[in-house]
Amino acid sequence: MAAPGEFHARGWHATAVCGAFGATLAAGRLEGLDRGRLTAALGIAGSFASGIIEHLEDGPWVKRVHPGWAAHSGVVAAGLARGGFTGPATILEGRFGFYRTFLRSEPDRAPFDTLGKEWETLRVGFKPYPCCHYNHAYLDCALALRREHRIEPDAIEGIECRVPAGEVPIVCEPRDSKLRPRTPYDAQFSLAYSVAAALVDGRVGLDTYTKDRIRDERTLALAARVEHTVDPASRFPDGFPGWVRVRLRDGRLVEAREPDGRGGAARPLEPEAIVAKFRDNARRALPADRVATIERAALSLDALDNVGSLLAACRG
Repeated sequence: MAAPGEFHARGWHATAVCGAFGATLAAGRLEGLDRGRLTAALGIAGSFASGIIEHLEDGPWVKRVHPGWAAHSGVVAAGLARGGFTGPATILEGRFGFYRTFLRSEPDRAPFDTLGKEWETLRVGFKPYPCCHYNHAYLDCALALRREHRIEPDAIEGIECRVPAGEVPIVCEPRDSKLRPRTPYDAQFSLAYSVAAALVDGRVGLDTYTKDRIRDERTLALAARVEHTVDPASRFPDGFPGWVRVRLRDGRLVEAREPDGRGGAARPLEPEAIVAKFRDNARRALPADRVATIERAALSLDALDNVGSLLAACRG
């Protein structure tokens, strides 16, 4: 919020580098740290914050560890501070602090002015699709076009995606690896593959990005017909829009646009969709009765005396 889009533009993974501070605050509150030690914990976390997006180059697994490493960093930083270890109080705004070191710039102070007054929890988003969130609005568009116009993949001459300039290096380039992903992780960051898979299958889920699925020649042939052009009027990063034009072999041109992907505050997911996503994910690792038990406990969280029953269901 203080530097929208700037972390990715400089090669940092914001989940990893900012997440260390968020995890530290959460762990510090649970530890009951006073103001001085919580400040010290944040200073310590500044030396733990790390995570770069070079994984985009060849699709390895490392990004998957970034959220967990941020959480680990927060717990360790809070524990050190509890024991009396110190860290710089000016870790965010200092001469060699977080913003000047990571971004070489001053942050926007406005988000900090609302601390304790405005709450962001309801703006937390849910991903409807298991891929880069930059792709989501395009998938909404592709699926809507397929459904509304009864489009068959073989009837498609070409596909154009209008993309904000800031998204191009993440989901459109380098073009060769985006058209033929080398790994499932590569595919999750490929706009061309994801849109093609949506138009072929009529859905996008975890099975879209398996090792076998990303080698499907019919999907790859359609991905090769996906082009991207930069949309100079995009309001990115204020939103993550989608704009898909499909040119059919019979001469028709159909298009769909979305101002943002589903799942965020602007286009929230229906509760039923979130529950369905949980069920689809959980059934891959747990028996049906455990899935149902966890679901009941989570949906009645406000009525529980404590979270023990939910945690026990998750562990059992």
